[in-house]
Formats: sequence, C-alpha cells, structure tokens
Amino acid sequence: MSNSEAKVKVCLNGHIVKELEQNVCPKCGSQIITECPACHSAFQEYDHLPTVCVKCGHLYPWTKEKLQYLKELAEKMDYLTRDERNILEDSICEIIRETPFTPVAAIRVKKIIEKLGPKTSIFKDQLLDISSETAKEIIWTD
Repeated sequence: MSNSEAKVKVCLNGHIVKELEQNVCPKCGSQIITECPACHSAFQEYDHLPTVCVKCGHLYPWTKEKLQYLKELAEKMDYLTRDERNILEDSICEIIRETPFTPVAAIRVKKIIEKLGPKTSIFKDQLLDISSETAKEIIWTD
C-alpha cells in the first residue's frame, strides 16, 4: 500500500496509530478503526484529532469516552453544588461543537473552573482535548 493509499488508523481512545501493521493500539490496547463507525467515512490526515465526523456529525468514540469521563469526574467534585455539577455536565456537551450555544456554555464552564482553582488541572487538560476553538478561546484566555 502506498503512502497516498495508507489509511489513517485511530484507536477507540483517540490515539493515532502510525504502525500500518498494528491491529491494536500500542498505547492502550484498544481496537483500531480507520473510518467513522456511524457513516463509514475514512479518516483523513489530522493536525489534531477531531471530536466529530465531518461527514455525518456523529461524535467519535474517543469523544464519547472523554465526555463520559468528564461527566463522571464532575460528579465526583463534591465541592460543587448539585446545580453547579449539572450545569457543568450539560455545558461540556455544548462546548464540543461550534453552535450558537457554545460561547454561553464555555462561559459557564470557565466560571466553574475559576471557582475550583488548581483542583481542576486534570479536568481542564481533558476538557481542552475535546473543546471547540471558540470554547478554548473563552475558557483558556484571561
């Protein structure tokens, strides 16, 4: 297979796999896929891993995993009120895509992150991976 025909391989956890003969991810051992599970569009070369399929709009498996992780992590933040945890969980889903609600959701997330201070470093790192460009500009700029 020539380089122009080589398929982009990504594991279900979002690791790009460079080794063409690899059947499982060398980093995490998960299944490797070469296309969107929803519409079967082949993955393209990426500068950074997208969160949604550009053909059908479905969330990629690694995005779903990260969302679930972030929701569970937010649930464990007992220093937040129940309302704050609910707002955070709902807003996370909105900052993945570029929609009219993205800026509002990003502002909500930023306020909660600022309230928590240094306790949120793991949460922020994971959130950064799946945030839209608009959300990144709002959440990570002063």
